[in-house]
Amino acid sequence: MNIKKKDLAKRIKGKTGHSEKVVNEVMDCLFNEIADAVSALDTVLIARFGVFEPRQHTGGNTRNPHTGEELETKPFVRPWFRSARGLKNRVKAGNQNGNQ
Repeated sequence: MNIKKKDLAKRIKGKTGHSEKVVNEVMDCLFNEIADAVSALDTVLIARFGVFEPRQHTGGNTRNPHTGEELETKPFVRPWFRSARGLKNRVKAGNQNGNQ
């Protein structure tokens, strides 16, 4: 099952009693701050949830599989998420209980 941002907002609204508009503003602010930090090559650590970090990839030579042409790739940075032990344990416990 896929849960969209608006579904999360409704769940948070139900748990906190805040309006959906306020919840959406807070969620937007949180996501923007994480994106800004990772874009600035900073790492964001959220205890018991995970780490958002930039991963730098080196450039190099590769080959186009269709034409066989040699290509040079440029170095680039990609966002990366690594889940914390607390999140992993919670997911594992949910799977053991038959939740999907």
